Amino acid sequence: MVKPSQVLQRQIEKAVLLAQQGRFDIAIPRYVKLIKRLPDDPELRLQLANALGLSGRRAEAHHQHEVLRAALGAKPELEVRIGRDLFQWQDYEGALNVWDRLYSVESNWMSEAFYHRIRTSERLGRISEARMALEEAQMAKVVGSGWGWDWLAGRLAEREGKLDEAESYYRSGLDKAGENEKAGCRCSLARLALRKCDGASLSAEIKSLQTLRGAEAAEIRKLFPLSNDPAVMPQALDAAPDMPNLIVLVGFPRAGTTLLARLLAERFGIPVSEEYPYLEQLINRWGQPGRQFPDPETLAHKNVRLRGKAIESYWQAQRETLKNDFAAGDYLIDKNPSQAGLLPWLVGLIPGLQVIWCERDPRDLWLSSVTLDVPVNPVSCWWQDPTHFASWVRSQHALSEKLQEHLEPSRFQRVDYAELVDAPVRVLERLESTMKLPRSDKTIKLESPRSPSYAEAVEPPHKRAFGRWPKLVSDLDPSSVAIMEGVAIDLGFTG
Repeated sequence: MVKPSQVLQRQIEKAVLLAQQGRFDIAIPRYVKLIKRLPDDPELRLQLANALGLSGRRAEAHHQHEVLRAALGAKPELEVRIGRDLFQWQDYEGALNVWDRLYSVESNWMSEAFYHRIRTSERLGRISEARMALEEAQMAKVVGSGWGWDWLAGRLAEREGKLDEAESYYRSGLDKAGENEKAGCRCSLARLALRKCDGASLSAEIKSLQTLRGAEAAEIRKLFPLSNDPAVMPQALDAAPDMPNLIVLVGFPRAGTTLLARLLAERFGIPVSEEYPYLEQLINRWGQPGRQFPDPETLAHKNVRLRGKAIESYWQAQRETLKNDFAAGDYLIDKNPSQAGLLPWLVGLIPGLQVIWCERDPRDLWLSSVTLDVPVNPVSCWWQDPTHFASWVRSQHALSEKLQEHLEPSRFQRVDYAELVDAPVRVLERLESTMKLPRSDKTIKLESPRSPSYAEAVEPPHKRAFGRWPKLVSDLDPSSVAIMEGVAIDLGFTG
């Protein structure tokens, strides 16, 4: 294999950076050109495949994988990379097929294949399959001694309702974990404390998480600061008869977006796209949100042809990912609460855009969010510290009020988590009436939820999630309690 020159190496680094920023419209053509210069470099082709997969161009991504298999053979190390890619794209079934092939072949990769097979089955909600795979791994003597295996065994025990057994595994994993790995176990222990309404343990775990993740969160907050004044939004575009219709389901993570999406799919036969970053990639064509980026009104008047091309790329990504044609007049629910901040730009880009905003008592929201084991990102970086969390909640709520003022009721509706759990039929009837949602005789096959926060919550939303705050408040840090009580009052949540 030819070693790249310094010039080519810099071009490779630039392509990698663009892909990391979600600028796949630029990164992918660069990878293609680089591969023409370095056709025997498998790493370049793997990076191209991953960029294609993350951008929704699944067929092209799979083609690149097959090219690599033809050139290199089905080497275990290649299959591991492919399996990880598929998991990252949220193609859990595809990833599971890779792990199934790998673990059934005697190799040095059996331990890793078993681990990922168990993790993927657990993510799909197939707990009995995951348990059987763990027992099989134990019999094959491929269970490793690292903290990750203890954490995984704890996950399965927790999903099975064996909370004491889960805690034992998590603490064992915590003892083995390196400093950069402890946060996952701490989050799991915090979640157990929340489920048990053990305020003292919960408070201790929250303090540990603040120490473990504080520096990383602070750096991300510098890159993606909150806006105290929601951006001025352009005029909302009327629906286009030659395009599909898009409903964006956003709001606060852990506020019922996944539950509502599934109820809407069941009642109206509308397909759901869960947690895919395709709206963000659409916006990224004009810059990187939070840094150099045109204001919404400027973007709304950008070249119409370019906007049309970007929107068509969005729909093509959804078509390939969901295996649905999405013809003119069809509906799609794009559920991704972390992309709420993009709405000031999206209302002036996507014709007929409708928004459903999910909210929740910020006190319950904080308890639920702070215990989630999700990577520190531009949203979760605000969760650990109560002062920052309160700022984030107020900023998000201000954005929702701006949207509500800007859009007609048929284009914007607010749903409260408590009402959704207590009276889901009433919520659905209101949305049907105000947003003119069409009923369809199509049957939507609902897969296991892909939402990271829903998966990490271990069990679906339920009424036991309410009423925890009064039971825990006496054991929580008094300053944190005061902050949470203050923001709850500001947002109209009392009691």
